[in-house]
Amino acid sequence: MSDVLKPMKLPGRLHCGIWLSVMIAIAAISATFSSAATLDDFWEGQAHFRQIANLEWSDFPGQSDEQAGWFVVHEGSWYVFNRAYLKNKPEQCPHDYTRIVARESRDKGFTWSPPTILIEPRTSLSGDECAITDGSSFYDASTGIWHIVAQCLSQNTSSEWSLCHYSRKAKSPLGSFVPDRNNPVVKGGDLWRRICAGRDKSCPLTTQDEGTPEILEKKDDRFTITMHGYDPVSRHGFRGVVATADFKQWATSGDDLPNDAIFGPQDCSAWLSGCVGTGAATTSFTRDYVYMIGELMNKGLTCQTDQHWVFEMFRYPRGRWPRAGEKIWEKQPGKILIEPSWPDAKTLCQLQYARLLSDRGDIYLVYEDWKPGRKGIARRLLKLVAGQGPPIDRIN
Repeated sequence: MSDVLKPMKLPGRLHCGIWLSVMIAIAAISATFSSAATLDDFWEGQAHFRQIANLEWSDFPGQSDEQAGWFVVHEGSWYVFNRAYLKNKPEQCPHDYTRIVARESRDKGFTWSPPTILIEPRTSLSGDECAITDGSSFYDASTGIWHIVAQCLSQNTSSEWSLCHYSRKAKSPLGSFVPDRNNPVVKGGDLWRRICAGRDKSCPLTTQDEGTPEILEKKDDRFTITMHGYDPVSRHGFRGVVATADFKQWATSGDDLPNDAIFGPQDCSAWLSGCVGTGAATTSFTRDYVYMIGELMNKGLTCQTDQHWVFEMFRYPRGRWPRAGEKIWEKQPGKILIEPSWPDAKTLCQLQYARLLSDRGDIYLVYEDWKPGRKGIARRLLKLVAGQGPPIDRIN
């Protein structure tokens, strides 16, 4: 053994004292990590979300209203992916005209880099001529590839949404993404028609608008993705789950997939009077449960005046995905989880885009809280902390 690798010979008492100090330090570090509050603690009233910051970023030249962010924590950095509305909207895009940009934070959300443009409209051969909006990002460590699945909108069409897929082989997502040559990889209604077909389904065949996708995990070489659907006939909203290995072939049944909606109006009618279902949702797993925070509303899934639009947390025991209406989902005890800070009957969709994220065991929540008349927005960053308190301890 070389001198470099030989253990130091210390007097017995000093040797024991050093090792005792080391063991105490290790125990303290272990306690720090193991004492992080969990969603199970939150459910039991033994933890609460405390606001620690507002996420701030100014408009970038040529764009406005950078919002609807979704988050990925990767190698110590936080990345937020936002839709951004472009100015000088062309006539062939009567609805939305948006790009996708991303920012990086190296101090857990307190400061952010300038935006990097990831995806522009008309990047694909078809599908995204006018807009790429709400989506989800996932870094596949096995291939070194970043994936984005997002809602996309063609030109001169109705407001029916499809899904487009983009990828980037790099350590960082800050750079241009390559469009999938098959975009749109899901044409509006294709998956929901399969999910809702057949007897005794919880969703009607008229359900469409695959949107607000959330890539949950990659397991057995397949990505599991949840998404919302909208039925323009009943104006109800649903949440579904699908799987894909290549973003070309999509499974809606088998391997714990229910071949039905996993959440719909049947599941929230007892929680909110006139509930029409859910739209966007954010998901987190503990050992025993699947947790979701989803937007619930009355009147319809589209934004309207004098509408009740809130966020609730609900969960079900881990296992196969449930079918909507099975009475498996249970709501977090107590009053409504997140309500608008500035209630205003004329402000549309007063709350938007709640997102859960985890960093080294700590759990964070971000959501957008519109001020009256949509004349300003508070992007609230909250951290789950141990101890009793109001479920959402926010700064007004």
